[in-house]
Amino acid sequence: MISMVMVAVGVYARLLKHAEAAMACLAVDPAILLIVVGVLMFLITFCGCIGSLRENICLLQTFSICLTVVFLLQLAAGVLGFVFSDKPVISP
Repeated sequence: MISMVMVAVGVYARLLKHAEAAMACLAVDPAILLIVVGVLMFLITFCGCIGSLRENICLLQTFSICLTVVFLLQLAAGVLGFVFSDKPVISP
């Protein structure tokens, strides 16, 4: 449910931004990031829900692997944030 809200907010923000400016850089657009993360969250939770309802081992293993990958990515981001927190930001 929350993932669909994230997708909706991302689409809404993208539509507002698109009305104001023509095709900005897509790589750093937070609206696109919200949409992508929302869709990924939906797919991961969908695998978990359907796997548990149908007692499908393959979907449950996919869900488990996805959760492990997400956890490791969050752990790596936290460690990198801590390591590089002392670096000063140089503004032009």
